[in-house]
Amino acid sequence: MEGRSERGWDAEFRIVEDVDHAHGIKRLAYDNILAPEIAAFLFIPGGGLSTLGPEVPSEEAVRERVEMFTSVTLPTTVPETVWRMFEIAKGAMCYGMWFYPLFTLGEDHLSRLFEWMVVDRYEALSKKKGSNLHAMVEWLIKHKCFPEDLDVRWRAMYKIRNIVSHPEIQHLTHPHQALRHLRQMHDLVAHFYLEPYAQ
Repeated sequence: MEGRSERGWDAEFRIVEDVDHAHGIKRLAYDNILAPEIAAFLFIPGGGLSTLGPEVPSEEAVRERVEMFTSVTLPTTVPETVWRMFEIAKGAMCYGMWFYPLFTLGEDHLSRLFEWMVVDRYEALSKKKGSNLHAMVEWLIKHKCFPEDLDVRWRAMYKIRNIVSHPEIQHLTHPHQALRHLRQMHDLVAHFYLEPYAQ
């Protein structure tokens, strides 16, 4: 078929393979482990893609992008488990600047945090033991426990958690998507744990 490669990829979206990368993933070695991932720096802080093309990022560019993630911090009222899970996800995303798939691992970990919080909030508010995550999400939606009237978002988070738990294909999350998910999870954590948490 015209415009398609042997693998079936559209000609404009070929996966680049070279000595250092395979299927968009850097082949880690001792001599490149501290080299920034150029692809991570094509996403500019304000959103969108750089039109300048790949170039070695400056120290200022690295700091700016790392601080996009490190500036998202949780209040001191959250449970230690939530804080740890959030920080692990955020840390993985920061290191995505050096190994791109870590954006995906960080985002996946936020899905696990969502599950943990749903169970925690359901059991605390309903005074019942939870056993079915979907039913717990629906109960929290019905009882207006989530922030705002964005039921579709919370149902989507439940579906994302299922995809992460039972993957059919390995995807790669881009930096802005990871940052958006981190900020959304920050807001959900802050909403659930406004008051000091009693363990």
